Parts: sequence; structure tokens; C-alpha cells
Amino acid sequence: MAEKMKKKGYSHSHLGAKEMDYYAFNSRLHEMNSSFKMGLSAGTLFLCVGFDYIWVSVLVAVTMGIMNIVGGKLSFHIYARLLMVPLLFIFWGSAAVGVGFSSQPLGQWTLLLFGRYIYVTGEGMLQAASVFFKALGGVSALYFMTLNTTVAEITGVLKKLHIPKLMVEFLFLIYRFIFILLEVHANMKTAAKSRLGYRDFRTSCYTFGRIVSNLLVISMKKANQYYDAMLARCYEGNLCFLEEEKKLKIGWIAGMIGYWVMLGVVWYVGIQ
Repeated sequence: MAEKMKKKGYSHSHLGAKEMDYYAFNSRLHEMNSSFKMGLSAGTLFLCVGFDYIWVSVLVAVTMGIMNIVGGKLSFHIYARLLMVPLLFIFWGSAAVGVGFSSQPLGQWTLLLFGRYIYVTGEGMLQAASVFFKALGGVSALYFMTLNTTVAEITGVLKKLHIPKLMVEFLFLIYRFIFILLEVHANMKTAAKSRLGYRDFRTSCYTFGRIVSNLLVISMKKANQYYDAMLARCYEGNLCFLEEEKKLKIGWIAGMIGYWVMLGVVWYVGIQ
């Protein structure tokens, strides 16, 4: 499948909405059972949050990153780029946990600003680091699922778990349509730039307003077009996906259990 996409001229930089699916198709772990990959991802995320120990979080972040890069054959540059956006949110959220405000000088590091003291304590820094690596570990575990499992396979697994059919189909359509709108917005922004729509601040504000208003109209047209396309393909209220049968190997299950046991050992040794 990945080779067919390459022959047709697709690349990860031009797929837009389909970028994550492109990586999943190209992944060396694509042939692995999708239920196993989702189970490993969800179980690791649960343990990372549940153990609430910084070294477990660090271990999850590192091992999941290695599995994505080495196991999934994803370049380090692409993986780092994908991590950049969540890392910004994680960093500022963790910083908010570690920093305090007071009318009196407190903590090991203090800064007077506008009559208030901004202070940082060693305990606060440790708590911020714990939150940072816990969130990073959780994101890395979820990336293992999304970078190695296509959205159609994820939808199939959710159906097997007896998640309400309407909810699963809404999740799939919303996921697809969000990125379709992002692609439309990118095309409109490129067209505006070619017409000097961002030459100064005033023009940029005007262009932004026009793009947002046009995006609402175009989104309605796109929704109607895609619904008509679904009806033309015999849509009767039920989305069907062609699923490839992938065997579940005992060795994978043993490796998953061993990995979880290792996380438990690290947690147990750390709290002693």
C-alpha cells in the first residue's frame, strides 16, 4: 500500500489530513495486529499515569520513542517534529505547576515583578518535572498507536469493543473532516499570500477575517459534497471498512507483559 502511494506521487509533506495514516502505512509495524498495538498503547498509558513515578514516565517516553523510530522505521527528525506541538503545551503546563506567586519572598529562587514575588521551590520543580515526563510518556504511548495504526484499523478495533456504532462513525468523520478543513485553510492562506494579503498588520487582519468567513461557507459545501459522495457509494447509514486479518502472535503478548512487568519493577524499586 505504501509503495502504491509513493508511485502516485504522495509524500508526507503533501498529504495534510492523511499524514498520520501515511506514516502508519509506511511503518514497519503496520503488519502487527491492530488490537495488540492499541492494547499495548492504552495499557502503557494507564501504567505511566497510574504509577505516578518520574523514572517510569522517563522509561515510557524513551522506550516508546525507540519503538516508533527503530521499530516503526520513522526518522528521528519527523518524530521530533510531531512531538514539538504537544511538547510546547506540556512545557508551559508543567512550568505553571512549578512556579508560585506570593507577597513575601519564598523558595530557593525568587523574582520581584510588579510588586509580587514569583518563586520556585525544589519541591515545585520536582513536581513540575514529574508532570512533564508523565505527560510526555503518555503522548509517546499514544503516538505508538497513531503512527503505526491507521484510523480505519482503530475504528475497527473500537467496533470490536462494542463502542456505540454512531459514536465510532462520528469520531472517524470528525477526524477526517478536521484535517480536510485544515488543508482548505492552508490553500486559502497560500492564495492570500500570493496576492500580498499579509503585507502589513492591517491587511493581515482583514485577510484573516475573510478566510475565516469563507472557511465556514466552504466547510458547508465540502460537507454536502462528501455526503453526496458517500451516497453515490451506496451509503445506508453504516460505514464499512475493509479490514485485513492480522494474526496475534504469542511472542508479542509475552513481550508486552514483560515490558509492563519491567515498568512495575522500576516503580516498586523506586518507592522503596
